[in-house]
Amino acid sequence: MTTMTTWTSRATCTPPAPKRLPDSVVNFFSEHYQGINIARLRHLDSLGLDLEGKRVLDLGAGIGDHSLFYRMKGCDVTALEGRSDLVDFIRYRLGIHAETCDMETDLDLLAATTGFDIVHCYGLLYHLANPARFLAVAARCGTTMLLETIVAPDDRGEANLADEDRFNATQALSGHGCRPNRTWLYAEMKKHFPHVYVPFHQPRHPQFPRDWATKNDTHSRIVYIGSHQPLRSPALSTEFLTSYRP
Repeated sequence: MTTMTTWTSRATCTPPAPKRLPDSVVNFFSEHYQGINIARLRHLDSLGLDLEGKRVLDLGAGIGDHSLFYRMKGCDVTALEGRSDLVDFIRYRLGIHAETCDMETDLDLLAATTGFDIVHCYGLLYHLANPARFLAVAARCGTTMLLETIVAPDDRGEANLADEDRFNATQALSGHGCRPNRTWLYAEMKKHFPHVYVPFHQPRHPQFPRDWATKNDTHSRIVYIGSHQPLRSPALSTEFLTSYRP
């Protein structure tokens, strides 16, 4: 059973319609941001995973685009987001259980949020300065974690902390994020999940390299999947990959 006993917010109250969209929300509707979203969700839908009717925890939900994806599949979705104005927008837009949660300072609350089939973590990890600690907690929230993040373009360093603009709602709440290298991140996933997968195909977008031996001048993104139960899909590799199918 999904447990949300620590939350004491306005979850059952739907905020009134905003007179105008706040700037924090408008940022998420840019052509650039929505282009990445479309590529990510098309790719997720192509992996042959059983996503219908699941209990989903959407971490770092933004304005709820990915929560909407799961709602369209008949899922019971809980959205956690660090900025309260975005949480209000998600509640108004989707009418789902949405809560304010800072993934750096509220990890004790996240740790009490369990019982989900899917922990969806797209576009969040690189906005955190505590990626290893976050993964250790989030891995206990559900059976399968779907993770998409910006990573370092090479294998130097580990978490590779980076500064971000905290006044931009699409960036780190604290002003500090990370750009972990792929091998370090894969190893961290292996610490918490007995089954870790890499899709043979990555999303069709310039920020998802097909060959990591080729220099990439844009942000470099990747998708990993960790699960406490084996997943059966021909789209997934159980081995670390350095190049991907077209």
